[in-house]
Amino acid sequence: MEWIYIGLTIFFWGLAPVFDKTALKTVNPATGISVRMIWSAFVMILFVLFTGKTETIINFPFKNISFLFVSASVSLLGYLFYFKALSKGNASKVVPAVAVFPLVTAIIAFCIMGEPFSIQKLSAVILIVTGIILLH
Repeated sequence: MEWIYIGLTIFFWGLAPVFDKTALKTVNPATGISVRMIWSAFVMILFVLFTGKTETIINFPFKNISFLFVSASVSLLGYLFYFKALSKGNASKVVPAVAVFPLVTAIIAFCIMGEPFSIQKLSAVILIVTGIILLH
């Protein structure tokens, strides 16, 4: 079942940079991110309200809120640099290059979070990095 969600994620995340690059022709990256985030927040607030998930937010543990705030902050920094790169470069090179971020996640997961390491995972990371190198 998760493969349906993975497929939809790949499709929508693959489609979004086309619109981002088009918008960034006439808008600076910070403004573009602001508009994108405001719209996303509006849609998610409506989603939470209409699905009846508001009680979940009220009872959310402070520790979890803190982690999500930190996540949002570092993600926003990533978006700022991504949009700047996208505004300066070709989408066909920028998007795959920044898609190497799972390498950072994998290293942190293995080294800090203690997730299991395997040859299969190492091979996947090597293939990702090789693909990025081949693009440039």
